[in-house]
Amino acid sequence: MNSQPPTKTRLLVTLDRDGERLDVFLAAATNLSRRAARRVIADGLVFRNQETLRVQSRLVTVGDVIDVHIPESDLGVDSTPPMNAIDPLYEDR
Repeated sequence: MNSQPPTKTRLLVTLDRDGERLDVFLAAATNLSRRAARRVIADGLVFRNQETLRVQSRLVTVGDVIDVHIPESDLGVDSTPPMNAIDPLYEDR
């Protein structure tokens, strides 16, 4: 793993990932291998809806918020979306 300080990366379980095992979800949503995902889970660095999970076979459901506390660069995801990816809800004229 990297020498960067741990950061919290938040992932949201979508409909296409409903019912997956936690380790499978993490491997699909990040650059982690399933083995690395299992290690991160066992180390207590993964939270589902603010509850620590240490069992890789737990199932995720739509709407679950998964927080991973390792350096963002190790996950291969960017937790801040590019500005052009955000659609405004309301625009003043």
